[in-house]
Amino acid sequence: MLSSSPLVEVEAAEGSLARAEYALQLHAALLRTMRAAIQTRRAQHDEEPSALISVVDELDLLEQRLAELPVIPSERPMLGLAHRLGLGEHEVGFLWTVVALAVNPCVLVHARGLDDTAPRGLSVSLFQRIANLEAEDSCALGFALRAGHAAARHGLLVAARGEWVAAAQPWAPADALVSYLAGEPSQIATLASITIPVGEIRLDAAQHAAAVRIQTILANREPLVLYIEGPALTGRRTAVALAFEGPVLGLDLAQLSPQPSTFGEALVALRREAALRNAMPVIIGIEELWSAEGNKDPRMRLLAQHLDLADGPTVLISSWRGIDVGSRLPAVRIEWPIPDVQTRGELWQILAGVPHGHDAAAGHLAHRYPLGVGAIRRAIASLIANELGLDLYQVDLSKVVSKWIGESEKQLAKVFDAAEEGHVLLLFDEADALFGQRSTSMQGATDRYANLEVNFLLQRIERFNGIVILTTNLDASIDKALKRRLASHIVFQHPDDEERAQLWRQLLSADGAPLARDIDIRKLAQTFSKMSGAHIRNAALAAAFMTAAEGRKTIDHATVMRAARGEYISMGHVLAVSSTL
Repeated sequence: MLSSSPLVEVEAAEGSLARAEYALQLHAALLRTMRAAIQTRRAQHDEEPSALISVVDELDLLEQRLAELPVIPSERPMLGLAHRLGLGEHEVGFLWTVVALAVNPCVLVHARGLDDTAPRGLSVSLFQRIANLEAEDSCALGFALRAGHAAARHGLLVAARGEWVAAAQPWAPADALVSYLAGEPSQIATLASITIPVGEIRLDAAQHAAAVRIQTILANREPLVLYIEGPALTGRRTAVALAFEGPVLGLDLAQLSPQPSTFGEALVALRREAALRNAMPVIIGIEELWSAEGNKDPRMRLLAQHLDLADGPTVLISSWRGIDVGSRLPAVRIEWPIPDVQTRGELWQILAGVPHGHDAAAGHLAHRYPLGVGAIRRAIASLIANELGLDLYQVDLSKVVSKWIGESEKQLAKVFDAAEEGHVLLLFDEADALFGQRSTSMQGATDRYANLEVNFLLQRIERFNGIVILTTNLDASIDKALKRRLASHIVFQHPDDEERAQLWRQLLSADGAPLARDIDIRKLAQTFSKMSGAHIRNAALAAAFMTAAEGRKTIDHATVMRAARGEYISMGHVLAVSSTL
């Protein structure tokens, strides 16, 4: 009888409605399977009905207990899941039986006597016998449980491999479904809940307007792709948490392996967990999928397929504008801006803990650096060499890189070992020479050993217990795997007219160089708009050498223009003749 079931008594005594229903449902599935097994044996051997009567009586009492459970969807996970996925009575029964067959060996023992495919999972034909379904209900269930069924589409049910007639297709539950129905939280390493940081929310007018648009779009709950485009670390994912009234689940592509198989598994996990938690799925950093060949990365196709299976909106966050992942769903794009100066000042005060009335420094930082909330938080928490009292060591690549196989790795190992022993900060200047993109074509031994060298560096940097700084002018050439490991990625923008004028002024007059009065600094800055500080320094030196070679005592404007034009040509830029006048 029901009262003799120790499992049910223990789970109900724990006071968790989810655990109590889980225990009752699994015991009911066992009794139904036993009933079907006894009925089969009676038909074959004409057994006494006493055993069947006992099982049926206990099942009746158990089903009465289930019917009397409080209807509280928040405390009974299956009720919420059935509502979200639109599951009928027999589909719910099928899910419970799938779980029972997977986790209760007693159910499997009896089910195997009914169908020898039971160890592979639960089929519609086996469930029909277990649940005593009428032929019409069995046909309807078989039609519903096709490959496109919501439970299968979201990865809650997994089909056994092989060529099966639809009614005989065995299904098994995902581990996450079992944990969910038992009332246990699931932890997926690649997924993270996105929450609203307490006390750190400050939105300017433009950000507030964008957040309202996000809220309106997500409230619709229709299948679509919402692109949120804007600079990294500006609160893009927090905006989704603010706009959506419910849990938000994020998948950060920068934290994933580039392997398509790993990416596919992460997408299935996101789809499954979003369905179980009724969460908004957010995929962060889709620019990671945009390779040098455009959208030919195989992960882009997997992402498009994932989006097309969605029952509601999916949010894609990108630092780049205009990326199209190729989904057939409608797409909406919202630009997320950097906060204005006043809001940045407030964020600096809040995050740095600046007392009220002592906000001059915060105001200065807000004007000087156009950063979002995440970047401000990271800047406050970051450590630099002089704050730590560390020595800065620059790695001389000419003494490290060798043409001999394995020699570069040996020299680099010595560098890292010495840096760890001395607790110093390492600087790799022109890092693209060492950390370049690994080749996938592998056309010769050179490619293979170059890849091995980069692999070694990635592993050694991960094990290094200090701080490494990499500088490069060729950001696109740095290996993607390394970029994912960077704690900070700081981009120094090309100087504007005012900054170029300052550079011309300082570099031309360096070391007391004699300048003629006709030099027009502002015209130099405007004419040679592509020049950086290094190019301006080269042009200033060239002008000084030209002046000395021509026997003149002062550097005039015409000479500087000639030197700058020569530097501009070496950069690959050409000026019209009138520009030099």
